[in-house]
Order: sequence, then structure tokens, then C-alpha cells
Amino acid sequence: MIKIDRKNGKMASYNDWPEGFSKGGHAFAGGVFDGRYVWMIPSYADSVVKLDPHTGRMTGYDQWPEGFVKGRYAFAGGVFDGRYVWMIPANADSVVTLDTLTGEMKRCNAWPEGHAMVEYAFAGGVFDGRYVWMIPYYSEQVVRVDTQSGEMTGCHRRPEDKGKVEYAFAGAAFDGQAIWMVPLNADQVIKIDKDTSEAAGLDNWPQGFRKGVNAFAGGVFDGDCIWMIPSYADRVLRIFPYSSMSVSANKDNSTDDPMAKKLEATIMAQPSPVYEGLSETIYYKISSTHGDDLAGIQVEVAILTSDLREMKQSFIPRGSQAKDGSYSGTFTFSTGTLQPGHYLACLLVSSDGKAVPREIASTQFTVRRIDVVIT
Repeated sequence: MIKIDRKNGKMASYNDWPEGFSKGGHAFAGGVFDGRYVWMIPSYADSVVKLDPHTGRMTGYDQWPEGFVKGRYAFAGGVFDGRYVWMIPANADSVVTLDTLTGEMKRCNAWPEGHAMVEYAFAGGVFDGRYVWMIPYYSEQVVRVDTQSGEMTGCHRRPEDKGKVEYAFAGAAFDGQAIWMVPLNADQVIKIDKDTSEAAGLDNWPQGFRKGVNAFAGGVFDGDCIWMIPSYADRVLRIFPYSSMSVSANKDNSTDDPMAKKLEATIMAQPSPVYEGLSETIYYKISSTHGDDLAGIQVEVAILTSDLREMKQSFIPRGSQAKDGSYSGTFTFSTGTLQPGHYLACLLVSSDGKAVPREIASTQFTVRRIDVVIT
């Protein structure tokens, strides 16, 4: 594992593998960061490996679910939902989740009716705040997984008149409202709305660009644009989406409050079509690192300017759910009264109504309206 310091470009290597682990070829295919640890997703390796980037210590996890056989090229990428790592199957017959607090693994394989698993089925996925969207490599459709129930739904089946495409897409990017599937051999970028599952194809390539085979291998969203990473393509391509933009982040919990120190949290702000599109939907999840019952905690979400942290709005969410040592909820609010600019949605908690709320996570969002342009 190589770490690059983004400030000075210096590199550091980590190879103190867990005892008994032998790293061979094609060992891992992607990884996720949970706010503290890096989790490496196994391809040929027999274990998930967790890396503490502060100490370099590595820990292996190989207690696979009962009945699951870990074979070669098992997974291709993963996503993190605030507590669980969801491993995306390539040759595996199941999605496998790993609880980052306990290390427990579970299978998820209630595939949609009529869906046939094939070799090299999916390559990467994205998390939209509730659902994991798995991106087809050889699979003929996208499969969406409900992280709360495990239900799987098929969507965007490739039209029959387009014919079968091998190595169709290589990952995707999520802009807060849409999933943008990055074409490897597919002939279009595919944009899927997370709320309606409606899909649109984009192939208005820039002048002088010819989309050939093995074109792109993944993409990223920077808060404004989608950037597609070239494989055989001769250039990076940038897409300007037409939507509000949101980008999510975890915050290190540095409070002195003993109760808050026991909590890990994630908050996401995503554009919503209500209020004529001038709105954001907030998703949040709080987990106890000690498995405590969180039914009594008080939750508040504050909207601040990102530069001066000036309070603009504040909400006490209703209808949250406390279950299995975690506490989650969602609500939508209007951004119509906010001036254009960057804002923070800050998650605050207290043990009761009298204690001073403590900020345990935050995310930035920006409302912007621009045309779809590929450059």
C-alpha cells in the first residue's frame, strides 16, 4: 500500500501484512475509507485487510459468511454506508457486507427476479445515502441494493437493439442526485436519477474526441464536475452536470464530551426535486462504538456558511430510528432563502435536552445550476 502526502507529494509504503497473510498477485481491487481506517477489497486475496493510516497496522478479516466460498476475482470495489463496507461482486455469487465495528460479515444475494449472475458481473458501485448502485461490467443491468432491507432491484437493462457489451462500464461517480456510469466499452455515459431510476445516455463527445475501446477506468466528482479517468482514451473528460451539487465528508470526533467520544457519525446532503428543486435532503447516521442504546439522544442539524460558519437555519429532525446501537434519519428542507454559495450541514448531538449539543460530523453542499457539457 502506498500513501501520498497531497501537500508535498511524498510517498510512504505500508507492507506489514497481518500474521499468516500472504499477498499474491491481483490481491485487491479497490478500497474504501471509513473516516479512520482504509479497508482493502479482496480480488484474489483471501481476506479483507484493514489499514490504520496513522500507525500502519494491518488487520485481516476472513470470517466469511456461512455457505459463502471466496474464489478468485471475487470482488471489484466497494462502498461505505456509514457503518458497513459493501463489497461489489465480480465473480462472487453474493454481495458481502462487513460491519466495521464488529468485523461480522453477511451475505446479500436476493437477486431481482430474472437476473442472471455472470462472471465479471459488476465493477464498482456508489452509495446515495440509502442505496448501493452496482455498476455493470458484464452484467446486463444495474442492480440497486437497499442498505436497510437488503432488497435488490434491477434497473437500466441494456436495450436489446444495442447488443451485448463486454466490459461495459468501469465504475461510476455520484453527484448528489444522479449516478454517472463511466464507459469502458459502452458507447455512452449513462446518467441515472437516484429517485426515479430514469436513465439518460450522453454521447455528445467533445470535438475531435473519438470514443474507442477500453476508454475510461473510473471517475470522480469534485463538487462541481464529473472527471472521467482515461484508460485507452487520449484525454481526461469533464462533465458539467445540470443539478445542485453536494459533497459528503466525515469529521474526526475531537470533542471532550465522553458521550460524544463514543459516537461515530456520517451526514450527507443531496439535492431534492421538491420546492421546485430548491432544496436539499439530509441523511444522517450515528453509531455507538460501544453498542450503547441511542434512543434517548437529542439530534440537531445546523446549516452554516462554510467560510465564517454563520448560522442560517437549524432543524430538530423528527421520525428518526434507533436500532442496534445506531440512530438514523432523513429530512428535506428548502434552500430558497439561502444566497448562492457554499454551506455546511452540521450534525450535533447531546445526551439530553439540557446538555450543550456537540458537533460530530459535517458535510458541504453547494446549489448551482449549469448545463450538461462534456469537455
